[in-house]
Amino acid sequence: MCLTVSNVRSATQWNWDGDLIEHGTIIKAARMIPGTNTRYEIDIREYIANKDNAVIRREIERIADGLGSADRGLFFSHKEGSFDFRMRTVTEHLAQRVTYVKGSRGFDSWLFPEETLEKGSGDCEDRAFLLASLMLSSGISSYVVRVALGRLYNQQSRESRDHVWVMYKNESGLWMLIEPLLHSKRARQQGEALRQKSARVATDTYEYVPYYVFNDSHVWSLKNNTIETAFLDYLHARRFWEEFDPEFAASVHNHIFDLALDKLSWSDLIYVKGVSVAMDINPATYDPRDHFDNGYIAEGWKGLNDNLTKKTLDGLARACHTVGDFYAHSSYAHFAKKDAQGRLVLFDGTLSDNQVARIPDYGSGDFDLHDTQRFTVNGTMCTMTKDEAIAYWNSRTLISGRFAQPGDPYQGTLEKLFISIPYQLRHGADFMPRACLPHHNEIAVDSGLDAGEKIPAKHKLYQDPRTYADQFTLRFNAALNHIKELYGIWSQ
Repeated sequence: MCLTVSNVRSATQWNWDGDLIEHGTIIKAARMIPGTNTRYEIDIREYIANKDNAVIRREIERIADGLGSADRGLFFSHKEGSFDFRMRTVTEHLAQRVTYVKGSRGFDSWLFPEETLEKGSGDCEDRAFLLASLMLSSGISSYVVRVALGRLYNQQSRESRDHVWVMYKNESGLWMLIEPLLHSKRARQQGEALRQKSARVATDTYEYVPYYVFNDSHVWSLKNNTIETAFLDYLHARRFWEEFDPEFAASVHNHIFDLALDKLSWSDLIYVKGVSVAMDINPATYDPRDHFDNGYIAEGWKGLNDNLTKKTLDGLARACHTVGDFYAHSSYAHFAKKDAQGRLVLFDGTLSDNQVARIPDYGSGDFDLHDTQRFTVNGTMCTMTKDEAIAYWNSRTLISGRFAQPGDPYQGTLEKLFISIPYQLRHGADFMPRACLPHHNEIAVDSGLDAGEKIPAKHKLYQDPRTYADQFTLRFNAALNHIKELYGIWSQ
């Protein structure tokens, strides 16, 4: 829920580690025995090559031989950032080494990683198996690698297709969705066109829904999927990627990053986008300071600056995501000044008189928290009167909405069941007043409005669609310009 969110949706209820181990991993009638009409059985986990597989290991050596001495050293090291670097490097190699070809085969025709390498082409499942195999052979633990079997939904057309992709838990503990189709020549060309503004920005949104995940050790089912059949029956009924145009790969993007980070290489940009998306789909790693929720303004800016000083792609991604959330979630844009071009004056981390058109006041005017018809509180925790809460937050100047608080009756199902605030924050001396904040959905401006579209039902700060849309434009452009500034600082 932020200005920087991608066209990818992957609901927070999925446990990418896997919930329940499936013991029946033998695929029946997988292939014909050469020279016969007899099909034989195989364990599905064999589609991910063993980390000691000599053919895949040789490919890893070839990848390393193409790196400079410093990068080669990092590739084989155990330094901070080395595992994420291996993932990016082998994924980039896959894009150059193996061409994507659209297939319409059942699981009985899947290629083994060695076959995909030799052929030099493959469809979504072939490339996913090879990518996972390369990651394991490079020294990445199978603990943080999953191949996902599921469906890809177009939320606009309501079409869906069976799909296979890779999940990787990066060094920050975020499960990142690695879409092999984004790492193809065609996707790269389309992505560069987007960055050069010579291609249309697509608005279709895609949701990845996993049914099973596996690595070289186990197959897991997921508790919250909608599959009611057994694993083997599920596989037999699938026609992976049949009659589906992978053109979407050029559209699954984060447009604000395409515009602001145009100096990054394509592979680095895809990684930055992946980290940003992962920050919104990983409930286990949720921290309100990363998203400027629950009034953590100063703390959020400290985290942003700390991430920038790391000089890593992960740090850049987190900082850029966070600054987007600042403009989307906080009250700054409501009170900020505009420059001669009508743009928001960018926030510098400490509010000053030359940044605001009026000093924030939450007890009067159009942001009056007395208005209980518009703004709620978490009544199970808020012990302040309205006037006490308003005085408290006026003294702190900027606010943001409460989110994922214990016992909040206004939380959605996902927040109640899958997201929690870190223990040290929930039990901090300053946490109770945060229950008196309005809810995140009541004051945040996370998305624009298409022509004729209504304001989100739970939003209460802006009642007029034009005002809401204007606020989104102001906030989007401020985040865009601020991210450009962050990249300049990061790249120095």
